[in-house]
Amino acid sequence: MTRPYSHYSKWFASDETRKFVIQNIRRSGIPLELRARKILSNSGFRATGIHYLEPVDKESELAVRYGPGIWRELDIYASRSERPHIKVHDCEIHFVTHILGECKYSVDKDVFVFEHTDKENVDLSRFPVLANGQQMLSPLLARNFVLPVLAEKVTEINAASESKKDGNFSDAVTHGACEQILSALRFFLMRSRETIRRDYLRLSEPSRIKLAWQRILSEGKVERETIGPVTRVTDHSINEFLQTNFEAEEMLRDFPYFVVHIFFPIVVIDESRGVIKAVVDESFEVVALDDIGSCVYLYVSENADRYANVLENSFVLPILMCNLGQLEKAIAMLDAGVKSVVDDTQRYLENNPQYIVKEIMFNEKVNWL
Repeated sequence: MTRPYSHYSKWFASDETRKFVIQNIRRSGIPLELRARKILSNSGFRATGIHYLEPVDKESELAVRYGPGIWRELDIYASRSERPHIKVHDCEIHFVTHILGECKYSVDKDVFVFEHTDKENVDLSRFPVLANGQQMLSPLLARNFVLPVLAEKVTEINAASESKKDGNFSDAVTHGACEQILSALRFFLMRSRETIRRDYLRLSEPSRIKLAWQRILSEGKVERETIGPVTRVTDHSINEFLQTNFEAEEMLRDFPYFVVHIFFPIVVIDESRGVIKAVVDESFEVVALDDIGSCVYLYVSENADRYANVLENSFVLPILMCNLGQLEKAIAMLDAGVKSVVDDTQRYLENNPQYIVKEIMFNEKVNWL
């Protein structure tokens, strides 16, 4: 049967042209995205691409939530409900891990990183990013993850080129990926927190604890403190109220479940390109190169004030960056850290069950305080 004429017939008949087209498809980064998602799927994640709203008015919280804006694609959105759940008295606590990522293919450039020089004062408060659970988990997070090199600066270099032009040194691709991840994180955190608040409201209405707490508030029997523009009840007053008036089992009877959402940002580069550490001496002269394959890039955005719901009181978003060949190892590191968080949380809450209730009380949109 003779096929009808088509526009692609001529070039498709040429082996040389087909090889050229295949190379262009690789450069699009799509095969890299699909391989990265497959690795995540093999690790138990539901992995796909996803779209998020990039608002026209980047400063408005309402615009971030509802537009107007442009829907942009993020290469990787992966989520997984962690097993087993933990139980503290009558309250079952679920953990959901989310990975937001960008994949970057380069024909000729490797990523060179410079390790942070003040390891004692590195800000890792936003690794991972929590949509909720700050009252329960914040004291636990920093010690739970065994992280690779903490990179303060990155640059992309074509090491094979002898060109002395400034264009051979740039962080444009990495910067663009990190900004996109920050914007996507802002959007998904807002959406997640809206869902969480609806759950909180459902959990707290009606509640014996809430009714008792409102009576204490109306009688003025609490201490308050002012932090910046916000005046709120002190931790001491809340702890005293809960521990004095309720046994642990009674305290949690009105709260049968609780879901904690944990977000990790990640940049994945092609397996044919390196993540290479520039080793420096005391004068910060580069004296050696080390093929490390992955790092945590301590990204500081020039638009940090737009991302208050992601960064909170920090200016740094730690972003995991790895070569695709190191992605399985990076996921294993995250898995071990999350498992450690879950185990520590169970021990912590068994001794301090009031923090489950405090998490709901401190949510400002539920208006307990």
